[in-house]
This record gives sequence, C-alpha cells and structure tokens, in this order.
Amino acid sequence: MGITGVMQSILRFFAEGTGNLAWAIIIVTTLIRAALHPLQVKQVRLMEQMKEITPKVQELEKKYKGQPEEYQRRVAELYRDNNVNPAVGCLSMLIPLPFFVIFYRVLQDTAFIGGLPEAAKGFLWIKDFALPDPWALPILSAVTTWLSSRQTATDPSQKSMAIIMPIFMGWIAMRMPAGAALYWVTNNLISVVQQWLIQRQLAAAKKGVS
Repeated sequence: MGITGVMQSILRFFAEGTGNLAWAIIIVTTLIRAALHPLQVKQVRLMEQMKEITPKVQELEKKYKGQPEEYQRRVAELYRDNNVNPAVGCLSMLIPLPFFVIFYRVLQDTAFIGGLPEAAKGFLWIKDFALPDPWALPILSAVTTWLSSRQTATDPSQKSMAIIMPIFMGWIAMRMPAGAALYWVTNNLISVVQQWLIQRQLAAAKKGVS
C-alpha cells in the first residue's frame, strides 16, 4: 500500500467515525499540523531573529542604493554573521505542499469517494468533495494563504511572494477537488493560530528574561 492508500485508509476511518468526509479532512489536517508544531516553533524563532536585523538590512539598502550586487553581498554577510536564513519565512508555506499533493491524489480517486457512505460525500454547500468548488473555497484559499504569508514574511524581498502565492492558490483551488481545497484552508487557519500563539509565548519568555 502506497502513501496514497494509507491516506485513504486514514480518511475513511475518520469519515466513518464522524459521518462526514469534511470532518475527516479537518481532523487529519489538525493532526498533521500538530506533528509539525515543533518545527514551526523553530521557524518562528528564526523569523524573530530576522526581524531583529531588519533595520540593519534597511540601512544597507540605503547605503548601497544603485549598487545591487554590493548590496546583495553585504546582506548575505549580515545573514551569515547572525546565523539566520532569509528563506525561513517561506518554509511554513512549503512544508504542507507534499500533504496537499497527497490529498489531491486521494480525492481525485472516484472509487474512494464512491466507497464512502452517501451522507459523508458532501458538506454544507459542497455536493461532492471530488469536484471543484468554484467560489467559496478558492476565495478562502487565497485569503488564508495571504494571512499566513503575512505572518511569515521576514524580508522585503518576500513581498511579491505574499501577493503571488495567494492569487496562485486561489486560482488552482478553482480547479482542484473541493476536499483538497478544504485541506489547504484548514491547514492555513491552524497555521495562523499556531503562529500567533508561538509568537505570544516567545514574547512573554523574552519579557521574563529581560
């Protein structure tokens, strides 16, 4: 049994237990985010380090305006000296993507959907999780991706990604199975809450030390 088959078994178990595939997707997504929580804590700590050196980056930008190569070299040195990685802010968006692909493949399988109880195949306005939802979930995918990217942006160069990624996810959500879009929205919402809680905990710990 491949990884797609394993995910189908897990989703079927929770769908039969809760009576609906939507709740199964939400539960499994929550479990995935819980497993990734320690990694997200590490990412948030690194992001806070990035924020601390942002004023220095801005100073370099002013100092080497019109000298892009020298500016990039100096910024790279600054990151290296402070042991931070400017790509960290994108990781929280990239890590869920493999799971998204798995959900996509699982929910494209009409045999899997057809094997579920009739009551489990739809939820609220969604009639079939294997078919795309043309409006609500694509909009929610774009909005929640934007919220998540705003939290994780640590470098001015990531501003374009914070605009492009939400639009891209909203666009492909119009073409993907509704169940996969539901996973993406749930993942983003949980990630936003996790990020907020971790940042509060780190801020409180920092105040306690000072």
